Amino acid sequence: ELSSGFFFSRTRYCEYTGKYFCDSCHTDDRLMIPSRMLLKWDIKAFSVSLFAKRQLDTIREKPLFNILEINRRLYKEVPEMSLICLLRQQLKNMHDYIATCRRAASSKKLQAILQKKTHLFTSVHVYSYQDLQDSPPNVLFPYLQVFYQYFYHHILGCEICSQRGSV
Repeated sequence: ELSSGFFFSRTRYCEYTGKYFCDSCHTDDRLMIPSRMLLKWDIKAFSVSLFAKRQLDTIREKPLFNILEINRRLYKEVPEMSLICLLRQQLKNMHDYIATCRRAASSKKLQAILQKKTHLFTSVHVYSYQDLQDSPPNVLFPYLQVFYQYFYHHILGCEICSQRGSV
């Protein structure tokens, strides 16, 4: 027979796994849950177990979520995501342009930028868990704008890029 006062008062529900955990395995950490963000744009932080927190930490920077495959309506229903998508399309075009530039290839600063979060420039609709977390608080858009400005100034200021026909 279980003691209802002792056992049940010490369990906590994990919103990520849908399971109950003891208070040693669930310290009431709160995180955004990717499926809720992608399917309903529910950007609240939910109570998760230590196991779930570790799982989410391991995928934090990995570009795993293709919005077109998961929920293409997100772009229409969430203005921030629509703006981010538009900016990422522009960045992809600029990246493709810069990728063939010899000067850009020899620029250490530009190469450092291109190595950081490459998926943001090469795959318009693919996001990491961190990217999704950064979208609602307006962190990702300004971050992308910095790259846009850098790419834009390179293309206009570079002798090779500026002489191409489609600047």
